[in-house]
Amino acid sequence: MTNEELIRELSAGNTSKHSESVTTQAEFEEFECEVRRLWSLVGMSGWQLVVTHRELDENTYANCTSDGIARRIEISLNKKPKECFDVRYLARHEMGHAMLQPLGQYAACRFLTEDELVSAEHEVVMRIISVLNWAMEKE
Repeated sequence: MTNEELIRELSAGNTSKHSESVTTQAEFEEFECEVRRLWSLVGMSGWQLVVTHRELDENTYANCTSDGIARRIEISLNKKPKECFDVRYLARHEMGHAMLQPLGQYAACRFLTEDELVSAEHEVVMRIISVLNWAMEKE
């Protein structure tokens, strides 16, 4: 499915790939492949990536958690969501959260130096530049 087809389906409210509320091993493999493809594209060097397929809250399709001190990001696909979403869309969404690290973690801090914030912002900007450079090469 192309990005345009996916956007049309989501805009039309068609978020279910099938009526079962269980994600299969094949769907997880597709999810993990997309996460790892985007991970290399974005340039998340210095961070460890863990991709899991586990039970989350039924209202959660997938999630991204991080540990800024260990520089570790875990992206998980829910084994038993309320309904099943397109796993490539979910992978892209969770990678969006991952790209915002360490800003997300710093936003939760009560005390932060200006240098820490500027450094974190530049780390995210470099990821965005990586994606923009890749997109421009495709034109």
